[in-house]
Amino acid sequence: MKHAYSDVGKKARAILATDIRAVEEPDLATQFGEAAMDNLFCRSEEDVIDHMEMENCQYIKLVISLTKKR
Repeated sequence: MKHAYSDVGKKARAILATDIRAVEEPDLATQFGEAAMDNLFCRSEEDVIDHMEMENCQYIKLVISLTKKR
């Protein structure tokens, strides 16, 4: 994994987490409901930022696997 440049700060990483939400929220809301989205993405933003700071990484990949609702 490429290492982040030192000028990539917490704000830039928060923007990344927001971008992830914009892409993934419609699929996850269908599966889990709108009510769970704010809590889910607040927690995931913290996790993404913490991970990127700890690992000093510039990029992150997420794999989300969902099963069809019955």
